[in-house]
Formats: sequence, structure tokens, C-alpha cells
Amino acid sequence: MVLAFLMRRAYVDSFREALSRREIDVEDLRGRIDDTKTLEVLTTSLGSAHRREVVYALDMLQGVKGASLAAAVSGC
Repeated sequence: MVLAFLMRRAYVDSFREALSRREIDVEDLRGRIDDTKTLEVLTTSLGSAHRREVVYALDMLQGVKGASLAAAVSGC
């Protein structure tokens, strides 16, 4: 259980870093972004001081629907 938790944390940290460096190409995404942790990382990125990170998160969240997401985006 501890190993799984540490791996999950490492994945989220890596995803955040890739997002901030814009290494993930939004155009190449084929699946839906409905994983809770992924949505959490992206919505947290909306409050970033880096404009590029915020715009990129908004691009990735464009097709996601949900009341909590709408509240996070409207706060930007």
C-alpha cells in the first residue's frame, strides 16, 4: 500500500512537471480526462502564476464537463 501511494505521488508530480514544461501535447490526447487526480492537478494549475500553465490546463480541460470543474474555471 505504501509503495502504491508513493508511486501515485511520483506520477502526479511528474504530470505536474510535464504540464508546466508543456511536454504533453493536447492535440495528441485521445482519451477522456476523467481521472480524479488528473482533474485535481489540472484545476490546481488554473491558479498558477504562470500564464502558459493556466492556458494549457484550460486547453486540456476544454472537453471535460462537471459542476465542480465549472466552478474552478469560473474562478479564473
